[in-house]
Amino acid sequence: SHLGVRGGYVGVYMDNCIDQAVAIVGIQKAGCAYIPIDEELPAERTRQIIEDADVSVVFCLEKNMAELLKLQQACANLREIICMDSSGYRTEELSKQPVGAVVGPEDTAYAIYTSGTTGKPKGVAVSHGALMELCSSSDIYDIDETSRSLRYVKVGFDPSVLEVFPFWMRGAAVVNMPGELRTDLDGLSDFMREKRITHVTLPTQVCEQMQGYDNEFLKVMITGGDKLKAFRKTSPYRLLNNYGPTENTVSTTIFEVDRGYKSIPIGRPFGNTAVYIVDQYGRRQAEGVPGELWIGGGRLAEGYINNRELTDSVFFSSDLLEEKRVYRSGDIARWLPDGNLDFAGRIDNQVKISAFRIETEEVEAVMSAIGGVESTVVSAISGNDGQKALCAYYTGNPELSEAWLRDELKRTLPPFMIPKYFVHL
Repeated sequence: SHLGVRGGYVGVYMDNCIDQAVAIVGIQKAGCAYIPIDEELPAERTRQIIEDADVSVVFCLEKNMAELLKLQQACANLREIICMDSSGYRTEELSKQPVGAVVGPEDTAYAIYTSGTTGKPKGVAVSHGALMELCSSSDIYDIDETSRSLRYVKVGFDPSVLEVFPFWMRGAAVVNMPGELRTDLDGLSDFMREKRITHVTLPTQVCEQMQGYDNEFLKVMITGGDKLKAFRKTSPYRLLNNYGPTENTVSTTIFEVDRGYKSIPIGRPFGNTAVYIVDQYGRRQAEGVPGELWIGGGRLAEGYINNRELTDSVFFSSDLLEEKRVYRSGDIARWLPDGNLDFAGRIDNQVKISAFRIETEEVEAVMSAIGGVESTVVSAISGNDGQKALCAYYTGNPELSEAWLRDELKRTLPPFMIPKYFVHL
Protein backbone atom coordinates (compact mmCIF):
# COMPACT_ATOMS: atom_id res chain seq x y z
CA SER A 1 0.00 0.00 0.00
CA HIS A 2 2.81 2.44 0.89
CA LEU A 3 4.32 1.88 -2.59
CA GLY A 4 1.36 3.54 -4.25
CA VAL A 5 0.15 0.64 -6.41
CA ARG A 6 -3.33 0.27 -4.93
CA GLY A 7 -5.70 -1.21 -7.47
CA GLY A 8 -2.94 -2.56 -9.71
CA TYR A 9 -1.32 -5.95 -10.22
CA VAL A 10 1.49 -7.14 -7.94
CA GLY A 11 3.68 -10.12 -8.80
CA VAL A 12 4.32 -13.07 -6.46
CA TYR A 13 7.49 -14.82 -7.62
CA MET A 14 8.02 -17.80 -5.32
CA ASP A 15 6.92 -21.38 -4.77
CA ASN A 16 4.44 -22.30 -2.04
CA CYS A 17 5.67 -21.16 1.39
CA ILE A 18 4.53 -19.06 4.35
CA ASP A 19 6.06 -15.91 2.85
CA GLN A 20 4.02 -16.43 -0.30
CA ALA A 21 0.80 -16.71 1.73
CA VAL A 22 1.65 -13.51 3.62
CA ALA A 23 2.33 -11.72 0.34
CA ILE A 24 -0.99 -12.81 -1.20
CA VAL A 25 -3.03 -11.71 1.83
CA GLY A 26 -1.16 -8.42 2.11
CA ILE A 27 -1.56 -7.62 -1.59
CA GLN A 28 -5.31 -8.17 -1.46
CA LYS A 29 -5.77 -6.27 1.80
CA ALA A 30 -3.96 -3.34 0.20
CA GLY A 31 -6.57 -3.26 -2.55
CA CYS A 32 -4.37 -4.83 -5.22
CA ALA A 33 -4.57 -8.08 -7.18
CA TYR A 34 -1.85 -10.71 -7.12
CA ILE A 35 -0.34 -12.34 -10.19
CA PRO A 36 1.48 -15.59 -9.43
CA ILE A 37 4.65 -16.09 -11.49
CA ASP A 38 6.25 -19.54 -11.50
CA GLU A 39 9.94 -19.16 -10.66
CA GLU A 40 10.73 -21.90 -13.20
CA LEU A 41 9.35 -19.92 -16.14
CA PRO A 42 11.85 -18.72 -18.74
CA ALA A 43 12.92 -15.11 -18.25
CA GLU A 44 11.28 -14.07 -21.52
CA ARG A 45 7.89 -15.42 -20.48
CA THR A 46 8.18 -13.76 -17.08
CA ARG A 47 8.97 -10.48 -18.85
CA GLN A 48 5.90 -10.87 -21.07
CA ILE A 49 3.66 -11.32 -18.02
CA ILE A 50 5.14 -8.39 -16.09
CA GLU A 51 4.84 -6.04 -19.07
CA ASP A 52 1.37 -7.18 -20.16
CA ALA A 53 -0.11 -6.67 -16.68
CA ASP A 54 1.98 -3.54 -15.98
CA VAL A 55 3.36 -5.12 -12.81
CA SER A 56 5.41 -2.53 -10.92
CA VAL A 57 6.08 -4.47 -7.71
CA VAL A 58 7.14 -8.12 -7.29
CA PHE A 59 7.50 -10.08 -4.05
CA CYS A 60 10.18 -12.78 -4.05
CA LEU A 61 12.67 -14.72 -1.92
CA GLU A 62 16.37 -13.96 -1.68
CA LYS A 63 17.33 -16.94 -3.86
CA ASN A 64 15.50 -15.31 -6.82
CA MET A 65 16.68 -11.74 -6.25
CA ALA A 66 19.55 -11.82 -8.75
CA GLU A 67 17.46 -13.06 -11.67
CA LEU A 68 14.71 -10.51 -10.95
CA LEU A 69 17.22 -7.66 -10.78
CA LYS A 70 18.50 -8.74 -14.19
CA LEU A 71 14.93 -8.91 -15.49
CA GLN A 72 14.22 -5.44 -14.07
CA GLN A 73 16.69 -4.00 -16.56
CA ALA A 74 14.44 -5.20 -19.41
CA CYS A 75 11.14 -4.15 -17.77
CA ALA A 76 10.76 -0.40 -17.45
CA ASN A 77 7.54 -0.76 -15.44
CA LEU A 78 9.08 -3.02 -12.77
CA ARG A 79 10.31 -0.50 -10.20
CA GLU A 80 10.27 -2.38 -6.89
CA ILE A 81 11.40 -5.89 -5.91
CA ILE A 82 10.62 -6.88 -2.34
CA CYS A 83 12.66 -9.76 -0.93
CA MET A 84 10.60 -11.16 1.93
CA ASP A 85 13.24 -13.35 3.58
CA SER A 86 16.06 -10.79 3.34
CA SER A 87 17.54 -9.09 6.37
CA GLY A 88 16.80 -5.81 4.60
CA TYR A 89 13.04 -6.45 4.71
CA ARG A 90 11.94 -4.85 7.98
CA THR A 91 8.25 -5.20 8.76
CA GLU A 92 8.67 -3.18 11.94
CA GLU A 93 9.40 -0.11 9.80
CA LEU A 94 5.97 -0.29 8.18
CA SER A 95 2.89 1.39 9.58
CA LYS A 96 0.79 -0.73 11.92
CA GLN A 97 -2.33 1.20 10.97
CA PRO A 98 -4.95 -0.43 8.73
CA VAL A 99 -4.31 0.39 5.07
CA GLY A 100 -7.85 1.64 4.65
CA ALA A 101 -8.35 0.02 1.25
CA VAL A 102 -12.00 -0.62 0.44
CA VAL A 103 -12.31 -3.75 -1.68
CA GLY A 104 -15.62 -4.63 -3.32
CA PRO A 105 -16.87 -7.70 -5.20
CA GLU A 106 -16.19 -5.99 -8.54
CA ASP A 107 -12.49 -5.44 -7.75
CA THR A 108 -9.90 -7.85 -9.13
CA ALA A 109 -8.61 -10.45 -6.66
CA TYR A 110 -6.00 -12.18 -8.82
CA ALA A 111 -5.03 -12.96 -12.39
CA ILE A 112 -3.54 -16.18 -13.76
CA TYR A 113 -1.73 -16.44 -17.06
CA THR A 114 -2.49 -19.40 -19.30
CA SER A 115 -1.33 -20.48 -22.74
CA GLY A 116 -2.43 -18.18 -25.58
CA THR A 117 -2.85 -18.62 -29.32
CA THR A 118 -0.67 -15.70 -30.44
CA GLY A 119 2.70 -16.86 -29.15
CA LYS A 120 2.23 -15.06 -25.82
CA PRO A 121 0.37 -16.05 -22.63
CA LYS A 122 -2.98 -14.47 -21.79
CA GLY A 123 -4.00 -13.26 -18.34
CA VAL A 124 -7.39 -14.22 -16.88
CA ALA A 125 -8.56 -11.64 -14.31
CA VAL A 126 -10.87 -12.89 -11.53
CA SER A 127 -12.86 -10.61 -9.23
CA HIS A 128 -13.32 -10.82 -5.46
CA GLY A 129 -17.01 -11.48 -6.10
CA ALA A 130 -16.26 -14.54 -8.23
CA LEU A 131 -13.72 -15.79 -5.69
CA MET A 132 -16.23 -15.41 -2.86
CA GLU A 133 -18.83 -17.27 -4.93
CA LEU A 134 -16.41 -20.19 -5.08
CA CYS A 135 -15.73 -20.06 -1.36
CA SER A 136 -19.41 -19.79 -0.41
CA SER A 137 -20.30 -22.70 -2.72
CA SER A 138 -17.60 -25.04 -1.43
CA ASP A 139 -19.72 -26.92 1.12
CA ILE A 140 -19.66 -29.74 -1.43
CA TYR A 141 -16.02 -30.28 -0.44
CA ASP A 142 -16.89 -30.90 3.25
CA ILE A 143 -14.61 -28.17 4.61
CA ASP A 144 -14.75 -27.11 8.28
CA GLU A 145 -12.36 -25.65 10.86
CA THR A 146 -10.74 -29.06 11.47
CA SER A 147 -9.81 -29.56 7.80
CA ARG A 148 -6.18 -29.65 6.65
CA SER A 149 -5.58 -28.81 2.99
CA LEU A 150 -2.33 -29.78 1.25
CA ARG A 151 -0.81 -27.20 -1.10
CA TYR A 152 0.34 -29.50 -3.92
CA VAL A 153 -0.38 -27.26 -6.93
CA LYS A 154 2.01 -24.47 -7.83
CA VAL A 155 0.52 -21.00 -7.29
CA GLY A 156 0.68 -20.21 -11.02
CA PHE A 157 -2.12 -22.67 -11.74
CA ASP A 158 -5.69 -21.99 -10.69
CA PRO A 159 -6.35 -25.17 -8.62
CA SER A 160 -4.05 -23.49 -6.08
CA VAL A 161 -6.92 -21.08 -5.41
CA LEU A 162 -9.15 -24.01 -4.41
CA GLU A 163 -6.44 -25.36 -2.09
CA VAL A 164 -6.28 -22.12 -0.12
CA PHE A 165 -9.16 -19.62 -0.07
CA PRO A 166 -12.14 -21.87 0.84
CA PHE A 167 -10.07 -23.26 3.72
CA TRP A 168 -8.93 -19.86 4.95
CA MET A 169 -12.57 -18.71 4.89
CA ARG A 170 -13.50 -21.51 7.31
CA GLY A 171 -10.54 -21.16 9.65
CA ALA A 172 -8.99 -24.43 8.45
CA ALA A 173 -5.29 -25.25 8.12
CA VAL A 174 -3.36 -24.98 4.84
CA VAL A 175 -0.18 -27.07 4.76
CA ASN A 176 2.80 -26.35 2.49
CA MET A 177 4.94 -29.25 1.30
CA PRO A 178 8.45 -29.64 -0.15
CA GLY A 179 8.30 -29.13 -3.91
CA GLU A 180 10.23 -32.33 -4.64
CA LEU A 181 7.30 -34.41 -3.36
CA ARG A 182 5.36 -33.55 -6.55
CA THR A 183 7.35 -36.30 -8.27
CA ASP A 184 7.83 -38.62 -5.28
CA LEU A 185 4.51 -40.35 -4.65
CA ASP A 186 5.81 -42.55 -1.83
CA GLY A 187 7.19 -39.50 -0.07
CA LEU A 188 3.98 -37.57 -0.80
CA SER A 189 1.86 -40.32 0.76
CA ASP A 190 4.06 -40.41 3.87
CA PHE A 191 3.95 -36.61 4.17
CA MET A 192 0.15 -36.54 3.89
CA ARG A 193 -0.21 -39.10 6.66
CA GLU A 194 2.38 -37.38 8.86
CA LYS A 195 0.57 -34.03 8.51
CA ARG A 196 -2.90 -35.64 8.79
CA ILE A 197 -4.04 -34.09 5.53
CA THR A 198 -7.82 -34.27 5.06
CA HIS A 199 -8.12 -32.59 1.63
CA VAL A 200 -5.84 -32.78 -1.40
CA THR A 201 -6.19 -31.48 -4.96
CA LEU A 202 -4.16 -33.41 -7.53
CA PRO A 203 -3.67 -33.36 -11.31
CA THR A 204 -5.49 -36.22 -13.02
CA GLN A 205 -2.47 -38.40 -13.72
CA VAL A 206 -1.16 -38.03 -10.16
CA CYS A 207 -4.62 -38.76 -8.74
CA GLU A 208 -4.86 -41.98 -10.73
CA GLN A 209 -1.63 -43.19 -9.12
CA MET A 210 -2.29 -41.87 -5.60
CA GLN A 211 -5.54 -43.79 -5.39
CA GLY A 212 -3.43 -46.89 -4.72
CA TYR A 213 -2.15 -45.47 -1.41
CA ASP A 214 -4.08 -45.99 1.82
CA ASN A 215 -4.65 -42.96 4.03
CA GLU A 216 -6.77 -43.10 7.16
CA PHE A 217 -6.84 -39.29 7.57
CA LEU A 218 -7.84 -38.28 4.03
CA LYS A 219 -11.50 -37.25 3.62
CA VAL A 220 -11.60 -35.72 0.12
CA MET A 221 -9.40 -36.14 -2.94
CA ILE A 222 -10.18 -33.61 -5.70
CA THR A 223 -8.86 -34.04 -9.20
CA GLY A 224 -9.16 -32.23 -12.51
CA GLY A 225 -7.32 -30.89 -15.51
CA ASP A 226 -7.76 -33.92 -17.78
CA LYS A 227 -10.15 -36.80 -18.39
CA LEU A 228 -10.13 -39.14 -15.38
CA LYS A 229 -9.87 -42.76 -16.55
CA ALA A 230 -9.03 -44.83 -13.47
CA PHE A 231 -10.90 -45.66 -10.27
CA ARG A 232 -8.94 -47.84 -7.87
CA LYS A 233 -9.18 -46.21 -4.45
CA THR A 234 -9.12 -48.47 -1.41
CA SER A 235 -9.55 -45.94 1.44
CA PRO A 236 -13.02 -44.52 2.26
CA TYR A 237 -12.31 -40.90 1.24
CA ARG A 238 -14.52 -39.10 -1.32
CA LEU A 239 -13.08 -38.89 -4.84
CA LEU A 240 -14.36 -35.78 -6.64
CA ASN A 241 -13.82 -35.33 -10.38
CA ASN A 242 -13.69 -31.57 -10.88
CA TYR A 243 -14.16 -29.71 -14.18
CA GLY A 244 -13.70 -25.99 -14.68
CA PRO A 245 -11.74 -23.54 -16.79
CA THR A 246 -9.75 -20.69 -15.25
CA GLU A 247 -12.36 -18.36 -16.79
CA ASN A 248 -14.96 -19.64 -14.31
CA THR A 249 -12.85 -19.46 -11.13
CA VAL A 250 -11.41 -22.97 -10.95
CA SER A 251 -14.49 -25.15 -10.59
CA THR A 252 -17.69 -25.47 -12.63
CA THR A 253 -18.98 -29.03 -12.23
CA ILE A 254 -18.25 -31.88 -9.81
CA PHE A 255 -18.87 -35.62 -9.96
CA GLU A 256 -18.33 -37.96 -6.99
CA VAL A 257 -16.72 -41.11 -8.37
CA ASP A 258 -17.99 -44.13 -6.47
CA ARG A 259 -17.12 -46.96 -8.91
CA GLY A 260 -15.56 -47.67 -12.28
CA TYR A 261 -17.21 -46.15 -15.37
CA LYS A 262 -16.64 -46.66 -19.08
CA SER A 263 -16.40 -42.86 -19.23
CA ILE A 264 -16.23 -41.06 -15.88
CA PRO A 265 -18.60 -38.05 -15.98
CA ILE A 266 -17.56 -34.52 -15.03
CA GLY A 267 -20.78 -34.11 -13.04
CA ARG A 268 -23.21 -31.23 -12.57
CA PRO A 269 -22.80 -27.50 -11.95
CA PHE A 270 -22.86 -26.41 -8.32
CA GLY A 271 -23.40 -23.14 -6.50
CA ASN A 272 -24.34 -20.07 -8.52
CA THR A 273 -23.29 -21.60 -11.85
CA ALA A 274 -25.28 -22.71 -14.90
CA VAL A 275 -24.02 -24.93 -17.73
CA TYR A 276 -25.47 -25.14 -21.23
CA ILE A 277 -24.69 -27.55 -24.07
CA VAL A 278 -25.38 -25.69 -27.31
CA ASP A 279 -25.10 -26.10 -31.08
CA GLN A 280 -23.18 -23.78 -33.42
CA TYR A 281 -26.00 -21.22 -33.21
CA GLY A 282 -26.10 -21.13 -29.41
CA ARG A 283 -29.28 -23.21 -29.11
CA ARG A 284 -29.65 -25.86 -26.40
CA GLN A 285 -28.85 -29.41 -27.44
CA ALA A 286 -31.08 -32.33 -26.50
CA GLU A 287 -29.98 -34.93 -23.97
CA GLY A 288 -27.21 -37.12 -25.36
CA VAL A 289 -26.35 -34.79 -28.26
CA PRO A 290 -22.79 -33.36 -28.10
CA GLY A 291 -22.31 -29.62 -28.25
CA GLU A 292 -20.15 -26.79 -26.96
CA LEU A 293 -20.20 -26.20 -23.21
CA TRP A 294 -21.16 -22.64 -22.24
CA ILE A 295 -21.09 -21.36 -18.66
CA GLY A 296 -23.12 -18.70 -16.87
CA GLY A 297 -23.42 -17.50 -13.29
CA GLY A 298 -21.55 -15.64 -10.59
CA ARG A 299 -18.08 -17.19 -10.92
CA LEU A 300 -17.26 -15.92 -14.41
CA ALA A 301 -13.93 -14.12 -14.76
CA GLU A 302 -13.74 -10.43 -15.71
CA GLY A 303 -11.96 -11.29 -18.94
CA TYR A 304 -8.44 -11.17 -20.34
CA ILE A 305 -5.95 -8.47 -19.37
CA ASN A 306 -5.45 -5.91 -22.14
CA ASN A 307 -7.28 -8.05 -24.68
CA ARG A 308 -10.79 -6.69 -25.24
CA GLU A 309 -11.17 -8.43 -28.59
CA LEU A 310 -10.54 -11.89 -27.15
CA THR A 311 -12.68 -11.13 -24.09
CA ASP A 312 -15.66 -10.09 -26.22
CA SER A 313 -15.29 -13.17 -28.42
CA VAL A 314 -15.82 -15.64 -25.55
CA PHE A 315 -17.72 -13.59 -22.91
CA PHE A 316 -21.06 -12.24 -24.16
CA SER A 317 -24.80 -12.13 -23.55
CA SER A 318 -27.18 -14.78 -24.90
CA ASP A 319 -30.83 -14.00 -25.58
CA LEU A 320 -31.55 -17.64 -26.41
CA LEU A 321 -30.28 -18.75 -22.99
CA GLU A 322 -31.64 -15.63 -21.24
CA GLU A 323 -28.19 -15.02 -19.75
CA LYS A 324 -26.69 -11.56 -19.43
CA ARG A 325 -23.22 -13.06 -19.65
CA VAL A 326 -21.90 -16.48 -20.63
CA TYR A 327 -18.47 -17.93 -21.36
CA ARG A 328 -17.99 -20.22 -24.35
CA SER A 329 -15.42 -22.75 -23.18
CA GLY A 330 -14.53 -24.46 -26.44
CA ASP A 331 -15.09 -27.80 -24.68
CA ILE A 332 -17.45 -30.42 -26.10
CA ALA A 333 -19.79 -32.31 -23.77
CA ARG A 334 -23.22 -33.95 -23.65
CA TRP A 335 -25.93 -34.37 -21.04
CA LEU A 336 -26.41 -37.88 -19.67
CA PRO A 337 -29.85 -39.26 -18.72
CA ASP A 338 -29.06 -38.88 -14.99
CA GLY A 339 -28.33 -35.13 -15.36
CA ASN A 340 -24.55 -35.41 -15.30
CA LEU A 341 -22.21 -34.25 -18.06
CA ASP A 342 -19.89 -36.37 -20.17
CA PHE A 343 -16.76 -34.61 -21.50
CA ALA A 344 -16.07 -35.30 -25.19
CA GLY A 345 -13.11 -33.12 -26.23
CA ARG A 346 -12.38 -29.71 -27.79
CA ILE A 347 -13.61 -27.75 -30.80
CA ASP A 348 -10.17 -26.18 -31.32
CA ASN A 349 -6.48 -27.08 -30.94
CA GLN A 350 -6.21 -26.60 -27.18
CA VAL A 351 -4.87 -29.74 -25.48
CA LYS A 352 -4.19 -30.91 -21.94
CA ILE A 353 -0.80 -32.49 -21.22
CA SER A 354 -0.36 -33.72 -17.64
CA ALA A 355 -3.28 -31.43 -16.69
CA PHE A 356 -1.56 -28.36 -18.18
CA ARG A 357 -3.67 -26.32 -20.58
CA ILE A 358 -1.77 -25.71 -23.82
CA GLU A 359 -2.74 -23.80 -26.94
CA THR A 360 -0.77 -25.56 -29.69
CA GLU A 361 -0.84 -22.35 -31.75
CA GLU A 362 1.39 -20.69 -29.14
CA VAL A 363 4.01 -23.45 -29.43
CA GLU A 364 3.76 -23.24 -33.23
CA ALA A 365 4.24 -19.47 -33.22
CA VAL A 366 7.32 -19.63 -31.01
CA MET A 367 8.90 -22.50 -32.93
CA SER A 368 8.20 -20.92 -36.33
CA ALA A 369 10.17 -17.85 -35.19
CA ILE A 370 13.33 -19.94 -34.70
CA GLY A 371 15.93 -19.41 -37.39
CA GLY A 372 15.99 -22.30 -39.84
CA VAL A 373 12.38 -23.35 -39.17
CA GLU A 374 9.99 -22.49 -41.99
CA SER A 375 6.65 -23.82 -40.74
CA THR A 376 5.39 -25.87 -37.80
CA VAL A 377 2.36 -27.91 -36.77
CA VAL A 378 2.12 -29.11 -33.16
CA SER A 379 -0.32 -31.76 -31.98
CA ALA A 380 -0.87 -34.11 -29.05
CA ILE A 381 -0.07 -37.78 -29.66
CA SER A 382 0.12 -40.90 -27.49
CA GLY A 383 3.74 -41.47 -26.48
CA ASN A 384 5.55 -44.76 -26.02
CA ASP A 385 4.39 -44.84 -22.40
CA GLY A 386 0.74 -44.42 -23.39
CA GLN A 387 0.61 -40.84 -22.08
CA LYS A 388 -0.26 -37.81 -24.21
CA ALA A 389 2.70 -35.76 -25.38
CA LEU A 390 3.34 -32.87 -27.75
CA CYS A 391 4.86 -33.62 -31.15
CA ALA A 392 6.20 -30.85 -33.41
CA TYR A 393 6.19 -31.44 -37.18
CA TYR A 394 8.28 -28.86 -39.02
CA THR A 395 9.85 -27.92 -42.34
CA GLY A 396 13.11 -26.10 -42.86
CA ASN A 397 16.76 -26.86 -42.19
CA PRO A 398 17.11 -30.65 -41.70
CA GLU A 399 20.39 -30.16 -39.80
CA LEU A 400 18.65 -28.66 -36.73
CA SER A 401 19.02 -31.06 -33.80
CA GLU A 402 16.25 -31.88 -31.34
CA ALA A 403 18.46 -30.72 -28.45
CA TRP A 404 19.07 -27.36 -30.13
CA LEU A 405 15.37 -26.87 -30.89
CA ARG A 406 14.48 -27.64 -27.26
CA ASP A 407 17.06 -25.14 -26.01
CA GLU A 408 15.64 -22.45 -28.28
CA LEU A 409 12.06 -23.13 -27.15
CA LYS A 410 13.11 -23.08 -23.49
CA ARG A 411 14.05 -19.42 -23.90
CA THR A 412 10.33 -18.55 -24.11
CA LEU A 413 8.14 -21.53 -23.20
CA PRO A 414 7.73 -23.24 -19.81
CA PRO A 415 8.87 -26.89 -19.58
CA PHE A 416 5.38 -28.38 -19.95
CA MET A 417 4.96 -26.69 -23.36
CA ILE A 418 8.17 -28.10 -24.90
CA PRO A 419 7.35 -30.87 -27.42
CA LYS A 420 8.60 -34.32 -26.50
CA TYR A 421 8.98 -35.36 -30.12
CA PHE A 422 10.23 -33.51 -33.22
CA VAL A 423 9.60 -34.72 -36.77
CA HIS A 424 11.23 -33.00 -39.75
CA LEU A 425 9.17 -33.08 -42.94
